[in-house]
Amino acid sequence: MTPDSSRNRADLRRDSALQRRFRVRLIEERGHRCEQCGNAEKVEAHHRVPLNQGGTWDLENGQLLCPECHKSTRSFAWKIQRGDGTPTRDVLFEAIAQLVEYGGLTESEATDARNRLRNY
Repeated sequence: MTPDSSRNRADLRRDSALQRRFRVRLIEERGHRCEQCGNAEKVEAHHRVPLNQGGTWDLENGQLLCPECHKSTRSFAWKIQRGDGTPTRDVLFEAIAQLVEYGGLTESEATDARNRLRNY
């Protein structure tokens, strides 16, 4: 499914027909189950690399997820990653630990920061 190169990327993101075909092809290839938790009730097509970040409609860039697992991928904390691929949330937990270790935060401030991050 190679989109017409004359269409811009924003138009392709909004094309529900392309999204439906992408989902159907993923289900045909992988079955009707969430690839994270195994839920078989309802699945949605997810782009591992979002289209607006250079992702494609290739099946290798796709993943079937239930609504709950798909929702977790939309979190800003999980989309931003550092160079080695570690999600930002993990990076922030590491940074909090280092700030405590080197005296930049008290333990109570670090606990507060960790709790806020968990609730994000």
